[in-house]
Amino acid sequence: MIGFNPELYDGTGNGKLPDGVSIVCFHGSPRPWNTALPWVPYFSLKNTIQSKVKQYKLSLR
Repeated sequence: MIGFNPELYDGTGNGKLPDGVSIVCFHGSPRPWNTALPWVPYFSLKNTIQSKVKQYKLSLR
């Protein structure tokens, strides 16, 4: 586990995770969804809410 730091993002590093790292803690800026790094999972609150609404509607039928 490591904390996200500029070396992973701003070009001073290569943008890749160090070997053996499976958890990255984001604190402050940039936010994970603003990095566009390939190893950061996509997250959208809008998509999450829409998915929950669809599940709810399906259970009512």
